[in-house]
Amino acid sequence: MTRDLGKYYFVTEPGVSIKKYPCCYRTHRAIDATFELLRENNVTYEDVAEIRVDENLYDRQLLKYSEPVIGNDGRFSMEHCLAAVLVDGRVDEETFGDPKIRALKEARKKVKVIVHEEWPSERSAARTPVTLKLKSGKEYVKELDKPIDPTRDQIIERYKAGARSILTETEIEESAKKIIELEKVGNVRELMKLVKGRG
Repeated sequence: MTRDLGKYYFVTEPGVSIKKYPCCYRTHRAIDATFELLRENNVTYEDVAEIRVDENLYDRQLLKYSEPVIGNDGRFSMEHCLAAVLVDGRVDEETFGDPKIRALKEARKKVKVIVHEEWPSERSAARTPVTLKLKSGKEYVKELDKPIDPTRDQIIERYKAGARSILTETEIEESAKKIIELEKVGNVRELMKLVKGRG
């Protein structure tokens, strides 16, 4: 337990990252790869016979809900996340509500996860190659080493979406502006008053 204690600080190495999607980070490479495959090849839901994702045991232990029952299960379901990409063209808070879990039941059947017990099972060795199989017989494959970094606009939208359950639209807009221009905020209490939320 004490090995490397005080030697590494995860804030600096590997560093802080911002989640682009409100689900387990281990799904993000496959989500981005699927978005790219659909866009690059102009593919629609009806064109797709199957989306195959290969993963190791580490990822499967985290992404254990092949058939999620409630919204939060969907955050740890590769099948659900990729079904949302395929049907809705987005992965956001609505993706993980109970109604969406029910709505994407048929689409999840198109997603096949293959667990490779022979692959190294360490976190750092995890891979998620995605194979898009079309009804026409064509296949496209993409594997990303890491998720695609969110753009500035995506980060702002992610903040606004997350804040809507506790802040008014006015508070969201004002706080976002202050966060973006934090160096111009005279007193940080102004920001803290905006983001403290209801209640």
